[in-house]
Amino acid sequence: MGVRSTGSHPTTTKADGHLLEYFRQNFDVGGGASNAEKGFEASGGTKTTVGSYTVHTFTSSGSLVVESPPSGKSGVEFLVVAGGGSGGGGMGGGGGGGGYRSSVNGEQTGGGGSLESTVTLQEATYAIVVGGGGAAPAGKTSFGASGSPSSFAYNGGTITSEGGGAGSHYSGPVSKSGGSGAGAGGDAGGAGNGNREVETSNPAPTQGYNGGNHSGRSGGGGGGAGAEGGSGGPGGAGLNSSVTGSEVGRAGGGGGAGDNSDAYPGATSFGATSGYGSPGNAADAAANRGGGGGGHSWNPPGFGGAGGSGIVVVRYPT
Repeated sequence: MGVRSTGSHPTTTKADGHLLEYFRQNFDVGGGASNAEKGFEASGGTKTTVGSYTVHTFTSSGSLVVESPPSGKSGVEFLVVAGGGSGGGGMGGGGGGGGYRSSVNGEQTGGGGSLESTVTLQEATYAIVVGGGGAAPAGKTSFGASGSPSSFAYNGGTITSEGGGAGSHYSGPVSKSGGSGAGAGGDAGGAGNGNREVETSNPAPTQGYNGGNHSGRSGGGGGGAGAEGGSGGPGGAGLNSSVTGSEVGRAGGGGGAGDNSDAYPGATSFGATSGYGSPGNAADAAANRGGGGGGHSWNPPGFGGAGGSGIVVVRYPT
């Protein structure tokens, strides 16, 4: 007569059961592992959930710490916006919007370029740099200041957006190039300068548009991520993004200013919250939008507007 199984395993202890459960929960599929796949685990910036994505928003420089990228699913999307340039002095041109680079689905990237590819991360710490806006110029015979670049390091490279260009004043030379070019100063201020690409050996999609030329005694508008600055006036449009959960305009050009009370809007009508050109002190661009500051008129005395700081956003499926 054969041996009958009783279903009892006298050599198996409770400790053995705990060990088996440990292996199931902590090791890859196969050899007794659980079939559940681990999620992407990371920290840094302000961490939120937007729809089916986990989003890390950096409004100042810091680090993205990746603890557990699942195999084969370590690609992440990004938005990198640099600081905007400040507007120029008397009859000043508007500051250029900060460079704009994005790989987020459904978004146009700066300057009408193609959508950029996602990047790959592994278990490591990655540097995030958020560029500041250009400081307001000292007076009506002063150039503005260019914004600072923003960047996001990844395996094998760095995504860098250039700071927006500085606006010219009434008798200054050509305004400064940058992520988007700044507007020219009025009167003899020359031409608005253009945007530039980051790497000539491996050109990135264009980050923004040219600044506008002056028109008579009125400064040109700064270029934005979505459009050129106007000749003798309004700033170029920025681009809208919903990556942080609500639609926000970023990287618009600052407005130019004229002889006396003449002034022109920045790209605020396009949601980019750039600075207005203005008599007295011109308007500053909003923080973390990467917009250009407004140019300053000739009279009364005052200052051009400061550029807005940039932002870096990284997201991946939750």
